Amino acid sequence: MDTYTSPNSYGQPVSNPMPLAPAPEKVRADIKAILLNLGIIIALCSVYSSFLSFVFDMLNVAFPDSLDNRYGYSYSISWQDSSIRWAMAVLVVGVPVFLVLSWLANRYIHSLALSTSQTNRTRTGGRKVLASILIFLSSATVISSLVTLVYYFFGGEITIRFVLKTLTALASAGGVFWYYFYDMKRDPTLPAAGPKIGAVVVVVLVIISIILGFVVIGSPLQARYIKLDQARISHLQNISSSVGNYWNKKYAIPSKLDDLEYFSGKTPVDPVTSQPYGYRVIDERRFSVCASFDTATPEKEKNANQSPPYYGYTTVGITDWWHGKGQKCFEGYLDSSAYPDTVTSAPPALLAPMPKR
Repeated sequence: MDTYTSPNSYGQPVSNPMPLAPAPEKVRADIKAILLNLGIIIALCSVYSSFLSFVFDMLNVAFPDSLDNRYGYSYSISWQDSSIRWAMAVLVVGVPVFLVLSWLANRYIHSLALSTSQTNRTRTGGRKVLASILIFLSSATVISSLVTLVYYFFGGEITIRFVLKTLTALASAGGVFWYYFYDMKRDPTLPAAGPKIGAVVVVVLVIISIILGFVVIGSPLQARYIKLDQARISHLQNISSSVGNYWNKKYAIPSKLDDLEYFSGKTPVDPVTSQPYGYRVIDERRFSVCASFDTATPEKEKNANQSPPYYGYTTVGITDWWHGKGQKCFEGYLDSSAYPDTVTSAPPALLAPMPKR
């Protein structure tokens, strides 16, 4: 404790203690608040970007463009369904996480605001910092989305869905801006209906998105049936190519599927029943392979004039793998130009060694 001097009645200096004002307590970072804010930022950015991706994909389905089919099956419908499925997964998981973290953050800020400590009151300023960061990140997301939309516009996408995508990006960004500007200005000690209304709106949008997503890509059970049918098609393609390989060794079509195991290994069977696929020899160069399917080829693939993925040789003559629900047989043909009857010897001129220079 510091002292100061003052003269007494005899004129002699006397030391008297003088208390100093206490130093202000430094405001330290609150680990709980930092983790909550970081979680909210990550959750909101993931949910917001996935929501935009979902809406854009749904608009692509509702307003198809003839340019979408220029890359074929693998880069159009299958990729679009996968993108919708990913966006739905992020929304289902990310939205509850975002709402729970926001609720915890609001409770924590409310308890700090009610404290009489000046230090704790200062800590509530983190709410404004969080709102500022979220506004900045939302701005960056919407700006990047608008840049992408303008890029496609310059590339020739002059369609109604371009206008709808732009309006969706602006409207969603405006909603985020409005809420966090409001949250930044409100008094956390007073009850407010804004957070509750915002949570209800978000939940309703997610429920609508999930319903629309299932309408477009089908239910999880339907998706499993489609994948099983895709596996059956892949098996039939492998069997067909094995028949071609058998011809190259024996110059004949195998009489039964068991004959292929010596050349091609174990013959695939149905993934559900584990029964062998149907196989029949039609004549010396024609055969058929059959399977029972759980679903029909989606009409959107047929309407897009797209060919299904083919993993075997196209020389067996089966180019149409569309199928309905139930039993379906595909007829293959071994063209003599690709599968000759005997081994042809190369002309002598081609077998002669190259002259040395």
